[in-house]
Amino acid sequence: MKIFINLCLVVSIGFATSYDNWAKKKNNEYKTYKINQDRAFANGLKKQWQEYRLKHDKTRFQKTKPDTVPQKSKETKKRLADYKNSKKVRIKPIKQKRIKELAKKRVKLLSKDKLVGINFFGTSSQVAYNNKYNFKLHNISKNSIADFWHEFSRKDYRPLIKQFEFHFGNMQLNDWAKYKFVHKMGMKFYGQKNKANLFTWFVLTKLGLDVKVGYNSDNIYLLSAISHKLYQVSYFHINNKRYYVLVPGGRAKGLTNIRTYRSNYSRSLRELSFKIDRPLKLDDKKILKDYSFGYYNKTYKINTIINKNLIDFYSSYPQSDYRIYFDSKVSNMTRSRLLAGLRRIIDGKKEIEAVNILLRFVQTGFAYKTDQLHFKYEKVLFPEETLYYRYSDCEDRTILFTYLVKNLLNLETIGLKYKDHIASAVALSSKIKGDGYKVNGKLYYVADPTFVNANIGETMTKYKNKIPKAIY
Repeated sequence: MKIFINLCLVVSIGFATSYDNWAKKKNNEYKTYKINQDRAFANGLKKQWQEYRLKHDKTRFQKTKPDTVPQKSKETKKRLADYKNSKKVRIKPIKQKRIKELAKKRVKLLSKDKLVGINFFGTSSQVAYNNKYNFKLHNISKNSIADFWHEFSRKDYRPLIKQFEFHFGNMQLNDWAKYKFVHKMGMKFYGQKNKANLFTWFVLTKLGLDVKVGYNSDNIYLLSAISHKLYQVSYFHINNKRYYVLVPGGRAKGLTNIRTYRSNYSRSLRELSFKIDRPLKLDDKKILKDYSFGYYNKTYKINTIINKNLIDFYSSYPQSDYRIYFDSKVSNMTRSRLLAGLRRIIDGKKEIEAVNILLRFVQTGFAYKTDQLHFKYEKVLFPEETLYYRYSDCEDRTILFTYLVKNLLNLETIGLKYKDHIASAVALSSKIKGDGYKVNGKLYYVADPTFVNANIGETMTKYKNKIPKAIY
């Protein structure tokens, strides 16, 4: 038995040794591959640059949105047949989800490291920085950019990348937030936007995102392939793919020409997406918001809590496709209180009445003002922003209303886009008398969150004979 055990130990030790040797060999092969890849990329950067003319999409609308919108002087008399056929809604109690608190990671400092911190929309974040990450930028040219990549890729940058990945996961950052975070840290490291853009380009590329840099006579810019359209942001095409100019303020426009390279660091780089699949986790700066609205001679009051840090984050958000806003996740604190307040009002009501109450909340709970008058530029609001700001216009109300219908009543909705207006439509469980559209074989009834006092099935007179484009 002893001989057998000893034999097993010898075999185990031999296997472990050969595995360690194999792993070490593979690791060295990978390091060699990365070194060669970075060297080849840097060499290519010295050759393949050309000038591109920039353009940008100004607005989603063919016509200017109206400064005021029509409203009905009084609510339409309820049609009894519609209510008779409509089922009662039963909504489960809205529970506040248990969210893990932000982790406070202790950063391990090596001999020459120092802690560098930023305030990222109310959340303090630190990384270990070493002077080895410093670099010189003598001028703005393709050669100096290539030299930066060659120099920086030879540093041991992996500990820095891992720290960024921790903060991204800890705060549940989407791609726009990741860009903002890295760029802000780059500004803290180097105090100069051209260097910060080069640093951000390197880090995001190493994280697998499809970004480039470009330059003109004065500045270096970060360029990004986005999986959806942006508005009010300068862009150009390479190989039928749009590359947008990213700036922290979110609206890069007024640029004319820019020089950049055609090649990619890797074929596996992915386009950025500004979707919000998970609510961002930022430290709270709570603001209580109260709302009052009327429905058939009865007044209702509800409230919710908004995280002002999140509103500040949204303030510079690049204007994106509508689906980004329609599909966005709302913070748990705001969601639970808002939905619980509305649930108390509509639970047990007929489905059609529940929809109309939600309509009236959005129609009358907020004052109307176009983006041009409110923000001085076209800006679509996320649901939390509409709840926060005093004013909103048609698209903001539509996005909030559809969020409420989907999350309280679990009904399918679509957007209805006209030349100068957006409304919504809801697929009810029963038929009613009213305006509607069939999309993919399903009937959706018009529900306009901007047409004050209108019920589901009622279209503004101005759009009665217009065929809108469906957003779904």
